[in-house]
Amino acid sequence: MTTTMHRADRGSGAVWPILVLPRGDRMAPETPGLFYVLEGRVRYQRVTDTGHEASVGILGAGDAFVYRRQWLPGSPAAMIDAAEDSQLLFLRERDMPSFVSENSEMAARILMALARRTGDVVEMACDLALVDARRRILRALIRLADRHGEPDGENEFRRIVVPLKHQDLASLVGACRETVTSVLADLSRRGIVRTGRCTIAVNRELALDLLEDEVHRQTAG
Repeated sequence: MTTTMHRADRGSGAVWPILVLPRGDRMAPETPGLFYVLEGRVRYQRVTDTGHEASVGILGAGDAFVYRRQWLPGSPAAMIDAAEDSQLLFLRERDMPSFVSENSEMAARILMALARRTGDVVEMACDLALVDARRRILRALIRLADRHGEPDGENEFRRIVVPLKHQDLASLVGACRETVTSVLADLSRRGIVRTGRCTIAVNRELALDLLEDEVHRQTAG
């Protein structure tokens, strides 16, 4: 696997480092900084010393995340996997002031992306504290279908284009793999999802109807 770094002019007169990740490639960030996805889709993961991987987020063009070196013993390492051919702008902390001053328009887009990312993290934390695993899985499937889905034939399903194992979904929602497998099997029987090898297609409208029904039953009970 190869990861190349080159410098490219993004139209502002200044040049900034662009990471090019072919599909299926992966890299372990070493320098703290900000990553902004220009093209493609990547999976941001944490990996323990024993090799256990946990998906932290699935990010597409226009999304951003920050890598900070973990210094506590036993902290999981970071890993970026390219689900598609991808390009990422990389900014070290010391480069950010000059980048903002020279690229105000793109800096505003990155700021909005970080705000969305922060909102997602807050929502996930609230879900973990207040929402049961079944509804967390439903909510995650709807979000993934919205952000990373494409029409799956002539029907109401949207196929999540990023390869997604049951363990990946479990990591994203804070549940065990067995729970995800059980919930997906039930949703499949109801005609709400279709699953294949590392693929999930979601009927968004049916998923929303079921989520609303379950919320209503909980509040009514």
